[in-house]
Amino acid sequence: MTQTEKVIEILSDRLEFDPDDLTPEMKLAEDLGCDSLDREVIAGELEHFFPVDIPVGAESEWVTVQDVINSATP
Repeated sequence: MTQTEKVIEILSDRLEFDPDDLTPEMKLAEDLGCDSLDREVIAGELEHFFPVDIPVGAESEWVTVQDVINSATP
C-alpha cells in the first residue's frame, strides 16, 4: 500500500466515504464534511502510521485531501 493509499484509507474510514470516491483535490470541509474533531483524529492516525510529527493546530490549515497527503510526508 502506498502512502497516498494509506492516507485515503484513513480519511475514508473516519469520514465514512468510499475510498474510490476520494480525490486529492476534494475539499475536506465542503466536500467531505470534515470538522475540527475529525481533523485531530486524522492527525493522530497519520502520526501513528507515518514517521511524522504534526504540530498542534497544523491540521486546521488543511483544505484539501492533498494537504493531508502532504502532511504524511516526513
